[in-house]
Amino acid sequence: MDMRHGMAGAWLLLAAAAGGSAWAADQINVSKIATGTHTGVDWAAVDAQPKVAVGALSYFTLATAAVQGDAQPFVAPPPWSATLQAVPAYPDLLRKTPLADYTQGGADFHYARDYGSLAEADMAGATKQVRAGAFRDGSGNAAASYRVRIDNTTGQPLDYFVDLAVPVFARTAQPGYDLCCSGDSNGGTYTYHRPKSARARAAVDLFADELPVWSSESTFLYPNDSQTGSPFDKLEWQWDRAPGTGSARLYLGRLAAGGALTLTLVVRAEAATLATDCGITGGGFYNGNQYDVRCYDLQQTVQLAGGANGAPVAMSLYAKAPPAAAIKP
Repeated sequence: MDMRHGMAGAWLLLAAAAGGSAWAADQINVSKIATGTHTGVDWAAVDAQPKVAVGALSYFTLATAAVQGDAQPFVAPPPWSATLQAVPAYPDLLRKTPLADYTQGGADFHYARDYGSLAEADMAGATKQVRAGAFRDGSGNAAASYRVRIDNTTGQPLDYFVDLAVPVFARTAQPGYDLCCSGDSNGGTYTYHRPKSARARAAVDLFADELPVWSSESTFLYPNDSQTGSPFDKLEWQWDRAPGTGSARLYLGRLAAGGALTLTLVVRAEAATLATDCGITGGGFYNGNQYDVRCYDLQQTVQLAGGANGAPVAMSLYAKAPPAAAIKP
């Protein structure tokens, strides 16, 4: 098993930057603090208002990852604590189960992946990602959550908004295969192997005071039917907001002086396969009797793009002084 973790700084920036024009965005108006009734928003009037300091911010960040065989999820950053901090953390966590290459009949066989199960929450790169992978027989699930509490310490009522750069869902599903005669006029002949079952899921939820205000989910399923069908059969579902389609602007509600609001972003990726029937490519005298073992390969990733002006993720929280006619019950 391989496991790494660390803290490298905040993976989500919520800032009160001055100025800026309106995003060409979805505009969603939902929040628990909006009393559960519709609140009309005059976006032109809102955009004309300057951004102001949001008040005091405090943070809590957590990543979890588990692979097949783990009794419980691993967490980062350690030690786990639900206490809000003055600055956010950068969770970086990887779990995977290695696959052992083998020798048979004087030939060496190498798996095309070095793992059977993988789960990763990596916020350190230019593109932040939560990823799960399964190869042959494996399963992995990873999640990252970021929470910020906003306390309106400005001494005046403020309207709060968040601009969310919509995360991207990336999924690949490749059946195991044999490749024969790669030098022929057709580029070789592929024979694909059907898995017994495979499934994957990606989900992103944004909560305001524990109420979901923006959600997106995508699910993949290879039916558990080994008697009929194609190795490429699949069922796919998309739920709620479409992933990877620009930005969403949310009105969170109005906080009176001394009021507080908690905003939480939760990102999940899951993958699982049951596919013992693998294929073989390569080999032969001129290839040193080296063969690659090609099994069912399922990868599910949620990508979070970096933000502007050095922000690690393109998501910003800001406040504006309420104009008289902009927002009304």
